[in-house]
Amino acid sequence: MKKKKFVAVLLCTAMAVTMLAGCGSTSTVSQSQTQEKATESDAVDEVQKSEETDEVEQVTLKVGGWPAVEGTALDRWNAVKEQFEKDNPNITIVPDTFGYDLQIFQAQAAAGTLPDLLPEIPATEISLLLSGDYIADMTDALDRAGYTDKLNEAIIEQISSDGKIYCLPANVYAMGLMYDASLMREAGLMNEDGTPVLPETWEDLAEMAVQIKEKTGAAGFAMATINNQGGWMFVPIAWSYGVDFMEQDEDGKWQATFNTQETVDALQFIKELKWKYDVFSEDVLIDYGTCASKLATGQMGITPMAPDMANSLAKKEMPLENIGIMPMPSGPAKRVALSGGGRFCMTAGVTEAQKDAAIKWLEAMGYGYQLTEDAKATVEEDLQWRLSNNVPIGMKTMSVFNDSAEVSQYKNQLYEDNCNIIIEQVQAYNDILLTTDIEYHLEEPIECQKLYGILDGCVQEVLTNENADCAALIEEAAKEFQVILDQAE
Repeated sequence: MKKKKFVAVLLCTAMAVTMLAGCGSTSTVSQSQTQEKATESDAVDEVQKSEETDEVEQVTLKVGGWPAVEGTALDRWNAVKEQFEKDNPNITIVPDTFGYDLQIFQAQAAAGTLPDLLPEIPATEISLLLSGDYIADMTDALDRAGYTDKLNEAIIEQISSDGKIYCLPANVYAMGLMYDASLMREAGLMNEDGTPVLPETWEDLAEMAVQIKEKTGAAGFAMATINNQGGWMFVPIAWSYGVDFMEQDEDGKWQATFNTQETVDALQFIKELKWKYDVFSEDVLIDYGTCASKLATGQMGITPMAPDMANSLAKKEMPLENIGIMPMPSGPAKRVALSGGGRFCMTAGVTEAQKDAAIKWLEAMGYGYQLTEDAKATVEEDLQWRLSNNVPIGMKTMSVFNDSAEVSQYKNQLYEDNCNIIIEQVQAYNDILLTTDIEYHLEEPIECQKLYGILDGCVQEVLTNENADCAALIEEAAKEFQVILDQAE
């Protein structure tokens, strides 16, 4: 605006000179007009030069999550950087090996040393970062890049606050029931067409687990129960019973709302899996990784897991033909799956030019919606890595983008053509991702990890104490969590 005003002032001045010159000779007028045009032309040239300079503004972007160890990943990032800077000579990428850890994050935020583009941040941490004003509003930058109408509507809420978008999803997952197809087959729970018998309810699942244990001797079902993971596993089961764990009142205060019969019933079901159905392994206090090891080595039939855990199963040498995943069963209230994933965010205070540069960089790394040559190369390189490392291909995750995104269509087709697992064993899970037959529920909005820790204790108690009082445990847990909510305010 200042530049335009400067031109206007020059024009007005020139006009005044012309009017005064009208009282003199023709030659004087001509000279004044010549000077006027020259002056106006110079002013316009200055504005144009300035605008051209703005268009090629030099931008430095400090990118977090850079691989710190020599190897394939580092080679790939360096190669992308080299090509990116050739294609975008006004953008300089500065590698930063910063990996997300809350304490380190807060310390670096205070010191002003965070990278501009943060590495993948767990969805559970976003509300905390928002409350501390640590991350930047990306709405306008995403609008400029054409992302707003390309994002999957089901996840817009997960990356927004007060109508503004703060993140670009790196990936999105939905919890399912991972299973060992060989044990399911031995237990008579695989159909003739190669698909699994699907548990419609939690009670169906319990009966299937009993059948697996009776027919194979392996634990029919187990889930992670320690390190906050017991609470993490319990929460989606409770949601399916109709539980709301917390609510925010009109004053903005949070209230623990799970001291209810529905929560007691959900915990009672966990208790019955151990003491009524007797389908757990002997060591009930186990973490997520141990569950994966037991599943991979034929010691357990079914466990709740995110689909990306199939990579870990393959690394633990589970035969690809044994890997399967089913949708979560329905509870008394609804069928629900926990949804989460990684988020790309930018540090508060970055410029709009840095935001635009960050989106371009993520596109070069294969996270954009456009089917560019860079995106194609990234998808193809990832596929080749999976094939060469015996990583499962064919199990879908929730798409970051909607069906109009070319890159999603390309990746899905490529993975379908190179599927290395038995597709029938994952088809029901893949299919439900495209329907409204299941609710995808975000993790709880505040103090989520502390809630998981409290619920850990409840889960552990009912699995180790046959006489545990579920109602008393839930009542105490709700009181304890309320204290945490009060302190958070």
